[in-house]
Amino acid sequence: MKTRFLFFVLVLALFFSQKSDAQSNCSENLAKAKSEFDDGHLYGISSLLNNCLSKGSRQDKIAAYELLTITYLYIDDPYAAQKSFKNLLELEPEYSTANSNYIELVHLSKEFITDPIIMWRARGGVNFSTISSIYTNSSNNSILKTEKYSLAPGWSVIGSLDIRVSKYLSFSLEPELFYNSFKYSDTFFNVNDVQNSKDQLNLQEKSYNVSLPISVKLTLPGEKFYPYIYGGYSPNYNLTTTTNAEYINKVGSAEITSTDNNIDLNTLREPFSNSAIIGIGLMRRVNYKYVFVDFRYKIGFSNRLLPDGQDGFDSNPDINKYLLTYKMIDNDFRQNEFSLTVGFVWPQYYARKRKSVTAKSFIGRIFKRKKDE
Repeated sequence: MKTRFLFFVLVLALFFSQKSDAQSNCSENLAKAKSEFDDGHLYGISSLLNNCLSKGSRQDKIAAYELLTITYLYIDDPYAAQKSFKNLLELEPEYSTANSNYIELVHLSKEFITDPIIMWRARGGVNFSTISSIYTNSSNNSILKTEKYSLAPGWSVIGSLDIRVSKYLSFSLEPELFYNSFKYSDTFFNVNDVQNSKDQLNLQEKSYNVSLPISVKLTLPGEKFYPYIYGGYSPNYNLTTTTNAEYINKVGSAEITSTDNNIDLNTLREPFSNSAIIGIGLMRRVNYKYVFVDFRYKIGFSNRLLPDGQDGFDSNPDINKYLLTYKMIDNDFRQNEFSLTVGFVWPQYYARKRKSVTAKSFIGRIFKRKKDE
């Protein structure tokens, strides 16, 4: 065991020693190549930089490709200069020639772009549902009802594929898994004894859902911060809906409380619904990735109550309990949601000539072809 450990330590020491030697040789060769460039000896620079390009650190490789690109421009080899500069951009997608003293390099840089066409996102956070009544239904005197919907926290987990048409405009496809919850309370008055008999009903409805929002996003680019706004459409599918229920029956000074958890409401809820979405957010660049915070409001269009779902007895005993024990007749209602999420963005940088195919040029060609036809 001791022999194996010593062997392992020896291998590691040898590895790091060779790596250190390679980086040392790279620094020496890079300095020598710069000196040769300053002296006007341009044709031997490529061979001097081979070691850096194969074994150097990332920063050494960037410096080597920069020097090599300028050298190729000076010896009038545009193809090699373009290839070298593209390699540079693949290592440093945000490379800038703002402080460069070489006008030839500045002109070459304008021929290339590295803007990502595709950006992946992942985020999660909290949401709250609000209820908009369409029509009030009741098993009691609706005039005496004091029903109230209130907020309860939920959560959202969202992935995203952003396809950029330009620096400002992109389309997003965002598969989402989310949990919604809201509370409902009502007080039932006995019309013969309003002052002394006030039964109390408390519900908390919970649902698990999936959706696939499609949106158009406008982003304002900056140095570090990138605000954006977006809007779109969200088809939603309800996986399951349950409720926790409490009914407090007051008879004089006495109270009889009935409670149940996870009453199945699936046969009362419309599984498919439609929503409009609007949102704003702010991205912050961290190296070549982004972190962001996003605020979204989802406006429900669909009635969440299934038609005829509350008529008569149901084969589901939970529904009968819901209607009889808890005296609950649902309103026709729409469900809205606002959410606050935080996440991470992975842009897929792609160094390319400006005239090469992009999402913008591809879509433009499709419309041009239709117009010509």
